[in-house]
Amino acid sequence: MVARRVGSGYSRWDMPGTVALREIRKYQRSTELLIRKLPFARLVREITQTCASHPLARTLPRRRPDPSAGWCPNA
Repeated sequence: MVARRVGSGYSRWDMPGTVALREIRKYQRSTELLIRKLPFARLVREITQTCASHPLARTLPRRRPDPSAGWCPNA
């Protein structure tokens, strides 16, 4: 068990993982962005450029990439 700060609104002792599950539920209910838009756009751009520059990407027909296919190195 993990000690919790008194006055935080939760019990003093929480089982391991309880706090993590509580935070997951909190973020699932919220509509706030957890990742800022610009860094996320940069990441998406980097991944698509890496996948597009792969040799198999030029030979395959243009369609939505399937990460489970395994040809995209960042999948």
